Amino acid sequence: MNLDIKRRIDTIAHPKAVRLFFNLIDQLITENNLSADDERLVLNVRNDSRKRFSVNINSRLVLYIKGGEEFGFMINKDDWHLFENIPHIDKDVFGNYEPASFNVSFSLDEFLNNQELITNYWLKSCTSYLPKQERSQYRKHHIEELYNIAKDSNLLDNYLSDSEQYYSKFKQVVYDFKDYIKSEDILIKDFEIQTVYDSYVWISDSKGIIGRDGFCHYELIVRNRK
Repeated sequence: MNLDIKRRIDTIAHPKAVRLFFNLIDQLITENNLSADDERLVLNVRNDSRKRFSVNINSRLVLYIKGGEEFGFMINKDDWHLFENIPHIDKDVFGNYEPASFNVSFSLDEFLNNQELITNYWLKSCTSYLPKQERSQYRKHHIEELYNIAKDSNLLDNYLSDSEQYYSKFKQVVYDFKDYIKSEDILIKDFEIQTVYDSYVWISDSKGIIGRDGFCHYELIVRNRK
């Protein structure tokens, strides 16, 4: 077992998001017939300040997951008009090589709400850019085990099941709480969890009065019962 991969999965602490990410890699590999030896493909884990799993094709970062709440995708500039009304976290432009494209990050919720659209145009962008080079300059950073995980669901299960006991209990409570407020007919059903940190979260009311500018806010606290 690759300990760098395991450490990143443990830190993400969101099995559903991890499975979704590796499923996207599998779709990319299958759609473009990418073998484990294809030097245009780079799968990497960053446990430094970037704290993410990343997928590069040639010179571009085409997919990443950071935490369990942020997914980044390459989208062709010509297709961006289809995404303008979807809330996004960030958007960077790729200046080199055609076709011109953006790297756009979405929250997990926004991705799930628009999964088919984002996935289809992300794959289109990757396929159109793939022939531009014969080898990625980042290939030396490629971790073949990530390719194996994407193609073998049993291997992914092993990484997740072995790591279950190490998941952050606090983050799991946050995800459960988020599902609760979205599904129940309660007073706080329109509240939003803005940012998830290691030990606390920002929670905003539906009008953005509470939780704005970090001054007055709600707190979600987990205490151990004795």
